[in-house]
Amino acid sequence: LVIYPSWKKNELDMSKGNIPIEIDPKMSFGTGHNETTQLILEQMSTFIDPVTDKYLLDFGSGTGILSIAAVKLGVQKAVAIEIDEDSVQNAAEYFELNGVSTDIVMYQKDISEINETGFDVIAANITSNIIIPNLSIMYNKIKSGGKLFVTGILKEDTEALINELTKNNFLMKELKQRAEWSAFYAIKQ
Repeated sequence: LVIYPSWKKNELDMSKGNIPIEIDPKMSFGTGHNETTQLILEQMSTFIDPVTDKYLLDFGSGTGILSIAAVKLGVQKAVAIEIDEDSVQNAAEYFELNGVSTDIVMYQKDISEINETGFDVIAANITSNIIIPNLSIMYNKIKSGGKLFVTGILKEDTEALINELTKNNFLMKELKQRAEWSAFYAIKQ
């Protein structure tokens, strides 16, 4: 995955089969430069399987970068949810710009307000104070064996998140850390 701003488009080297995602810094979180975004995108690009992972929920989507990446990695349909109005508007622009707008449904809602279930993958780059209280909702929205990618977790909160994942019947598969951040890949048991 190569995340770039529009003014760097002509400098891209796409000869190596890289997957381009164009995001300009605006009001929304998720330009690809934060360690949390890098960590979760690395995990998604390693573990998303387009044969089995067809339906994704992007919880707290910001710019929509995780939905865009998922579709470009082979997910057929994504649901992006975000409560911030500016982010919702920015994400809609980025979906169009990156040619994935027909594959992503965007809601300005909280996870508890959406009816969709049966996700193969849930990705969330938020914070532990949002992720932890919503783990049971995520558990109910994801298929058995479904993949959960979460980040935005400070290293000092790593143990607490692992304990909460276990309490909510998620099996930890990988922990990655960079700078002061942790990212988790788990599956629903």
